[in-house]
Amino acid sequence: MNSPLQSRPTLSTIISPEGSLEVLSQHEVNRLHCTSKTGLHDLLRRCALAVLNCGNPTDDSLALMEAYKDFDIEVLQQDRGIRLKLTNAPADAFVDGRMIRGIREHLSAIIRDIVYVYNEIQQHHRFDLTTGKAPPMRCFISCARRAPCSPDGTPAW
Repeated sequence: MNSPLQSRPTLSTIISPEGSLEVLSQHEVNRLHCTSKTGLHDLLRRCALAVLNCGNPTDDSLALMEAYKDFDIEVLQQDRGIRLKLTNAPADAFVDGRMIRGIREHLSAIIRDIVYVYNEIQQHHRFDLTTGKAPPMRCFISCARRAPCSPDGTPAW
């Protein structure tokens, strides 16, 4: 039986991220670039493909991965930020060759969140992940990083 996702059109391009990834320090750029070369690349690839495939009626992740097995995402380093190189991305995420802005925003958010959780929580051992108290704190900090902040730096809920 053929999957409805087989032989779907694709597009390859380089895009600029949205939001908090537009201007970064050199240290942040280096961390993002290095993270894309680690074991997180597969997670980033799967999450990015899910975001790029929004609007498709299927929720079969295996069929999606099979249909776009040549899809790839790479974080490219620039002086004050990053660019994202997408290879064989679902063409439905684009209109007239340009990525739909909401999809680009979501793509930027998953990159930010994956890298933040990996670098700040897992690699720096800020929390004891073996206890039941760590996950709620991880969630709070992750949400707080994305929340608009007041002038004193506290989340403005």
